[in-house]
Amino acid sequence: MRTSDFNKPTPAYHHLKHPGGRLTKIGGQAVSLAPQLGQAFASLGASVSRIALGAALAVIGGASASFADCVDGPPIPGTWVCSGDTTTLQFLTSAIGYGLDVSTTSDFEITTTSGDALTLSAANNATGLTFADEHSSTITGESDGIDARHYGSGALSITTTGQVTGNNDNGIRARNFGTALTINAVDVSGYNAGIRALNNGTEALSITTTGTVASENGVGIYAVNTDADLTINAFDVSGYSAGIHAVNYGTDLTINAAVVSGGENGILAENEGIGALSITTTGTVTGTNGNGINALNEGADLTIKAADISGATNGIIATNYGTGALSITTTGAVTGITGVGISAINRGASLTINAATVNGDSSGVVAHNRRTGTALSITTTGTVTGTNADGINAITYGADLTINAATVDGYNTGILAQNKKTGGTMSITTTGTVTGTNGNGINAFNEGEDLTIDAEDVRGGSSGNGILAFNRNGSLKIDAGAVVGSSGIFATNLGTGALSITTTGTVTGTNGNGINALNEGTNLTIIAADISGGTNGIYAQNDGTDLTIEAVRVNGFYHGIRAVNSGDGALSITSTSNVGTVMYDGIYAQNDGTDLTIDAVNVFGGDFGSGIRATNHNGALEIDAENVYGGTFGINAVNSGDGALSITSARSVSSGEHDGIYALNEGTDIMIDVEAVSGGYVGNGIRAINRNGALKIDAGAVDGSSGIYATNSGTGALSITTTGAVTGFTGGGISAKNGGMARFRS
Repeated sequence: MRTSDFNKPTPAYHHLKHPGGRLTKIGGQAVSLAPQLGQAFASLGASVSRIALGAALAVIGGASASFADCVDGPPIPGTWVCSGDTTTLQFLTSAIGYGLDVSTTSDFEITTTSGDALTLSAANNATGLTFADEHSSTITGESDGIDARHYGSGALSITTTGQVTGNNDNGIRARNFGTALTINAVDVSGYNAGIRALNNGTEALSITTTGTVASENGVGIYAVNTDADLTINAFDVSGYSAGIHAVNYGTDLTINAAVVSGGENGILAENEGIGALSITTTGTVTGTNGNGINALNEGADLTIKAADISGATNGIIATNYGTGALSITTTGAVTGITGVGISAINRGASLTINAATVNGDSSGVVAHNRRTGTALSITTTGTVTGTNADGINAITYGADLTINAATVDGYNTGILAQNKKTGGTMSITTTGTVTGTNGNGINAFNEGEDLTIDAEDVRGGSSGNGILAFNRNGSLKIDAGAVVGSSGIFATNLGTGALSITTTGTVTGTNGNGINALNEGTNLTIIAADISGGTNGIYAQNDGTDLTIEAVRVNGFYHGIRAVNSGDGALSITSTSNVGTVMYDGIYAQNDGTDLTIDAVNVFGGDFGSGIRATNHNGALEIDAENVYGGTFGINAVNSGDGALSITSARSVSSGEHDGIYALNEGTDIMIDVEAVSGGYVGNGIRAINRNGALKIDAGAVDGSSGIYATNSGTGALSITTTGAVTGFTGGGISAKNGGMARFRS
């Protein structure tokens, strides 16, 4: 008979009385003789004849009866010793008021062709049940190898040192209603379970195996505990459904194992008790058609420490509904063949993942911390791959979120990190390449406080960004090496702090901006090199205080640098080498704050724009530039603030169509000091209009439709000094109009 539950029907046991004891039969087959066959012989007398002896044996059970293999003898009732090599079923019971204590001799082995090899039963008045084999005995039952049931007040203990086999049911089956249940075994195999243990006692359940435990059609080790701790220490476990399945309703559940494999789950652990759940594995854990490790906790902490893990669905799936922390540490490769490499859902305290290499057909790592105000930390040292979703997907609610990673690959997003409630900071640090093949390389969304990203190499897909960062509160800081995406870096800070972007490698926006920065906090600062964008090289919008850009080698299709400061601070742009565009302005700067300052070298505007176009609505406007060219204007500067307009160039400024330099000032003075300026075919070399204060021009060579065209409506002087040739191709060399005093020197 094959059974899979603990309540296996007990076979009908028949007893034959004889002068020396009792012969037990099951289904008509003699199974044991107790207490000793010698006592039966002694009752016949010392001078018994062969005929009398034969008659005695006939009374005992006829020719088919077997001599006793396990005998119950003095001085303590219920103390059994099993010896010899037998095929007889052994049914051993406790004596009234005593426990059941079974041991073996060195020559004991048992193999039965029906039923359980050893049935051990301690009644409800028993004081304990112990089976101890210290002689590496082979125990094989057609049903169970060992079936032990303790209904008494003491503990149930089973120790085996040899091979225990249950051909059609369990290798070892143990059920305890007393105190503790302890199983120590070496090699165990069963059809339904290798080891099946149910502890209804008041103390702990402990299972330790040092050899191979296997199940052909069920679970390698199946353990259910209703009180106190449940502990499993195993070396090599395999099962058709699960390698290890442990259910705990007591306190702590602890599993320590080396190699574990299951046809469905490698390890399935359910802790519905009040204590912690801990799983530690040092070898490979495999879930052939399910999960490598599946852990559910409703108690305190959930802790997993593992080496190599592989699951047909998920590598590790850990769900914590308890009050404690969830921690996962892996040192080998973790693989989810059709699902997630590591999936961690936490409703308890903090969630921490430390992993090496992780691979998932869906996502590599999914970590959701759903309890508000509890921190989430992910650290990976190897490659993390999400073949069809995200490399790392992390969500927390109003607490710190920290990610430290090496190489991360995701089909959608490389790293997706979200803090969905106010509170806590977010930090992402990567030392390898982070790739989002069809989405964003890094996507960080923070409703908490500060957001910090430090990334070495980030690559987004054609429809995603290299780095996409959104911060609701506090400050946003990005330090990056090489970045590529539809927009290279797209950063939005709505917090009260600063937005800072620093790059040391090439940043490319294939369709959008190389760097796109929007700030409503305090300062916006961009320090970058080698930036290119399908729209703009750098686009910066600041609604806070100061906007500062320091960049070299910046190129965009529409603008090289486009900076708009709508805040109440200053706008400053510095570029020591090469800013260019195809269509419009090399540098476009608009300031609604205080002063606007541009210091640039080698700036090239497109066919329909200026090399530098600067508009300032408050304060002063100052431009110091060398080698500037624009299709319409070389430099187009308009200052409607209350400060001065100053343009200085030690090298050439030129235009293809209109003015080489166009300067309009509604503030105080205009000061232009340039070396060489060329206007376009319908423009002036220099055109300067001043509405207030003085107008002063110092120039070297100047040419254009008109060379210099200057109008001063201010109360100050108009002064023009040239040291080179001034040429007006169709107009005057110098045309000057002054509402105050005029001075010309050439």
